[in-house]
Amino acid sequence: MHKFNSPPSWPVPPTDRWRPPIGWSPDPAWPPAPDGWKFWLNGRGMPASGPIGAFGAVQGGRLEVVAADSSQLLMTV
Repeated sequence: MHKFNSPPSWPVPPTDRWRPPIGWSPDPAWPPAPDGWKFWLNGRGMPASGPIGAFGAVQGGRLEVVAADSSQLLMTV
C-alpha cells in the first residue's frame, strides 16, 4: 500500500492511511516541496510512483492492448 509522504514544511497527514482525494492540491500558503521530493512511499518506506492520478504520483495515461491473430504467428526453433 502506498503512503503519502508530506514534505517537511507541510502539515502531517491526519493518519498513516490518509491519501489526498482525487483533485486535491496543497494549500497555496504552504511552502513548495523540496526539489525532487517523493510524495509516495511503498510498504517498505522506499520512494514509489504512487497511485495513478493521485497528487504527486504518476499521471493516468492511455493503456493500449495489442492483440495478435494466432494463425499469423510463426514460431521457429
